[in-house]
Amino acid sequence: MKVGAPLTLLLLVVAGQSSVVKSGDARLPESFLRCKRSDPDLNSCLHTAVQKAIQELKNGNLDLKMPPLDPLVVTNISIEDGAGRPVTINLQLNDVEIHGLSNAHLKAVSADLEKRYLEFQAEVPLTRIVANYVMQGKFLVLPIRGNGKCNMNFTDHDVTVRIRSEPLSMNENIYWDIKEFDLKSVNLKLFQVNFENLFNGEKELGDNTNKVLNENWKEFFEELRPTLHDTFGVVFLKLANTLFHKVPENEIFLK
Repeated sequence: MKVGAPLTLLLLVVAGQSSVVKSGDARLPESFLRCKRSDPDLNSCLHTAVQKAIQELKNGNLDLKMPPLDPLVVTNISIEDGAGRPVTINLQLNDVEIHGLSNAHLKAVSADLEKRYLEFQAEVPLTRIVANYVMQGKFLVLPIRGNGKCNMNFTDHDVTVRIRSEPLSMNENIYWDIKEFDLKSVNLKLFQVNFENLFNGEKELGDNTNKVLNENWKEFFEELRPTLHDTFGVVFLKLANTLFHKVPENEIFLK
């Protein structure tokens, strides 16, 4: 199973209006645009439907028991890298808030519903992660340790998302069972961070450390990216499959 970053998961959620509900009591709100499988312009319809759903779900949906997408709240993220590399970081993030997902802009959508395959190309102008952190490790030759508040800003992030599912027969209906979704970062313009209270609050040393991280943001981001992708992938895969196991595919994609 492949997993992806926050945007991947957002697209999965809005494509199916994901929520955690009891079996059989989930229906899509009438306000959501639904597309017919036979529509010759299916991709265009899905593009409009998903883009609209992003805004509809910005503040969550009580009927679907869908939490707000902006900010999206995640309990914790754990990043641990092994020794023998230029970057060895152990980073724990708690009480994580992800801001900016509702500003995601879809550039293209393609689907093969017979194969239960979806693909998205999208861009997010700014994604901001706010969290409490505990960190210890090394970046290049610079030792790092600290705990406190942190911010991570991802600017102009282009991604491609590929989703593959299999049919699941249940309650005399067919549901989507998502087996794989894969995100590829096509382009990221800038990644900037700010970790407060580095080195027990030694301001000059902390400021210099943040400066080094931001001047070498590409290397730092590459080390964080796999775990960020995997962590958010696990969260949203479970959330998305909870929905797709509850709402039949012919309720999401009309005949």
